[in-house]
Amino acid sequence: MKTRRFHVYAGREDLQGILKEFQETFDVYYVPTYSDDGPVSFRDAGSLEGLGTNFSGSHLGNQSKKLYDGLKRIVRRQSVKTVNGYFICKRAYENRGNYRFCTIDIKSPEEYDLKVE
Repeated sequence: MKTRRFHVYAGREDLQGILKEFQETFDVYYVPTYSDDGPVSFRDAGSLEGLGTNFSGSHLGNQSKKLYDGLKRIVRRQSVKTVNGYFICKRAYENRGNYRFCTIDIKSPEEYDLKVE
């Protein structure tokens, strides 16, 4: 089974822009894997309170390949720099002095971080 994956470093505002364009381009809705409130769905992931700055897109098989390819195209277009295959969005790039671009884990030594100039 082929796994497609891309990595992006983005600030909250970057992710909101990416998700806004993605949701306008494709008819998508999101369903949490677990909710105390029972089955729920929502259409705007950009408004989530816990929207973070680490993002990894992954796709297994070929069932929703159109969504994966569309999301990757949007991320590529909204990125200002690509370093070793990692997309760097505007806010993350502007604040690169304050961020660690961890490629392994937050607990890994800084020498393994992605160097973004």
